[in-house]
Amino acid sequence: MGKRPSKPKYRPYNVGEYRLNWYIDQFAACWEESGARRRFRLGVTTEDDARSALHRFARQQQKLIVEDGDTLRHLVKAYIADRREEGKQADRMQFVWNVLDSTFGPLRAPDVTRQICKAYIEMRRGLGRAEHTIHGELRMLRSILNWSARNRLIPAAPHIWMPPRPGPRDRHLTRIEVEKLLEGAASPHVRLFIILAIATAARMQAILGLSWKRVDFKRGLIDLRDPALPKTNKGRAIVPMNDSARTALIEAQTGALSEFVIEYGGKRVGNIKRGIATALKRAGIKIAQDGAHLLRHSAAVWMAEDGVPMSEIAQYLGHSSTAITERVYARYSPDYLRKAAGSLNLPSTRAALR
Repeated sequence: MGKRPSKPKYRPYNVGEYRLNWYIDQFAACWEESGARRRFRLGVTTEDDARSALHRFARQQQKLIVEDGDTLRHLVKAYIADRREEGKQADRMQFVWNVLDSTFGPLRAPDVTRQICKAYIEMRRGLGRAEHTIHGELRMLRSILNWSARNRLIPAAPHIWMPPRPGPRDRHLTRIEVEKLLEGAASPHVRLFIILAIATAARMQAILGLSWKRVDFKRGLIDLRDPALPKTNKGRAIVPMNDSARTALIEAQTGALSEFVIEYGGKRVGNIKRGIATALKRAGIKIAQDGAHLLRHSAAVWMAEDGVPMSEIAQYLGHSSTAITERVYARYSPDYLRKAAGSLNLPSTRAALR
């Protein structure tokens, strides 16, 4: 007879009510049932194999919805539920998935191929969708599959083929266009959002979630950080209150019916994209992207055009690194690469200019 495997060191691991345990010569699933301790031998002796086996066993016991052979449609339910618990923008994820679902929903993870990804891209292009939009949709698909693999809901994540990442968008609103946009905003809450989006350069959800408690008129500061939300890679800043923002906020506070700055009918506004789109249409401004985010982008461009240092713009935008800011906005600075270009002048040209 062969030597019995000795009990290895392993980290505690649970799947629902089932926990990993070592029993005699192999790993086992252990749980409580009707007050009694139950075990099921998993037939494996390594920790990685045991974790996978524990997931399979739990699924067989109908304790998890997702099965290895199930479709992406089932994986997404688990993914979005998990992201919602982490305080992520689950509604936005569901919106993006609704677009992906018709192509990828009926597939199993191993069925996602390069050909299917390319067909999806061509289909979206045929509908006139922007490259940034398509790229973002496929990035979410990749995130879903990577998350599922990390949580052992699928054996491995397939490669998601994507075209080269598109460069930064060049379209931004001029100051005159923003004035026209304000004129096209029929509702006070849409007008207030536009003013704050330019004054704070914040993301849509940061502005919609802003409460009056975080508007400090005395110190002239707007705190876009929401203490109720966990910290994410999309940073939020504390920004000074400029004259435009102060005037609009004072006017809005006199008629406030809720704790939120942006409100409609006494309730917090969940999404303002339709209101912005209507205002853009009224103003005769045509864009092919998210109007709410375009305001943030435009604010950053204005700062760069006025020569504001990239480090300050990065802080204003809540970027974790100035490298992100420089990649997108450095080229708008009036001094962009001027010194470098000057060092490349030819002597004959310099003489001719004197």
